[in-house]
Amino acid sequence: MKNILPTEEIGEYQLRSIAMSQEEVSFDDMKQEMALYLLEQRTGVLATADGEYVTARGMLIWSDGLIIYCFTGTRSRKCSQITANPNVAVTAGYLQIEGVARLTGDPLEKENTRFLEVFKEIDPEVYEKRMDVFRAQTIKTSVIEITPTRVARYYPRGFMDILNIQSEKAYKTRIGEPTYYN
Repeated sequence: MKNILPTEEIGEYQLRSIAMSQEEVSFDDMKQEMALYLLEQRTGVLATADGEYVTARGMLIWSDGLIIYCFTGTRSRKCSQITANPNVAVTAGYLQIEGVARLTGDPLEKENTRFLEVFKEIDPEVYEKRMDVFRAQTIKTSVIEITPTRVARYYPRGFMDILNIQSEKAYKTRIGEPTYYN
């Protein structure tokens, strides 16, 4: 394991050090582990931002590998925020996911076939109830597809797995206690 001692500004304080050791591990193995864990999660918190305004809300989620699907009304604040800034964060269980969101339109459109397949396979009872709402179109709805760029899984006692999708690197990390000073 390699030791890392970062220093960075945090508000008026400066993070002096976090004793951290990090070991690179198999990207494919960790990606599969995280995808299986994500598959077990039915709810998550989606954070979006537009300018200075950040909002977070609970959502029903379904996953296909590490791709996350959810849906929302087209007049919602999250739709306008995703349109302005597609960078989002999701927490699901002990996963913290950073990614890029895309509004793919009405759930019944051809482009959302995979979303409907995943939704039906994972959650058939909720799927049947929601299909009635989608067909009636009483509320205009859009699917949100989130493609992760980084996934971290936190464990008790300062352990963390980090999956960097862009660099295709995976790390097991041990974090010590931070030291702050001003």
